[in-house]
Amino acid sequence: MSDRAYSNGNRLPLPDDESTEGSHESSQLVVATKEDEERNEVKQVQLLARRETNHVRLWRLVVLVMILTTGAVVSALTFIFLNREDEEGAENNAS
Repeated sequence: MSDRAYSNGNRLPLPDDESTEGSHESSQLVVATKEDEERNEVKQVQLLARRETNHVRLWRLVVLVMILTTGAVVSALTFIFLNREDEEGAENNAS
């Protein structure tokens, strides 16, 4: 019998002669194991993608809040500065 290695390091015996009675069952076992590994890999990739998507959404929200906060602060400071200038201009014109 020969061995077949998979990416996770498991080795499964494969029959050398396909005409033996157990060869069909062994082939099904190898196919089933390979399908299970592929399903697990797909699930891991989906989990990683979901986590990355959540991180991207979080950082988008952080950036949006920062932009809105910066805009509010700049607007408030501009209003305060222009209001003071207007009041000083009105006092200079009145005198």
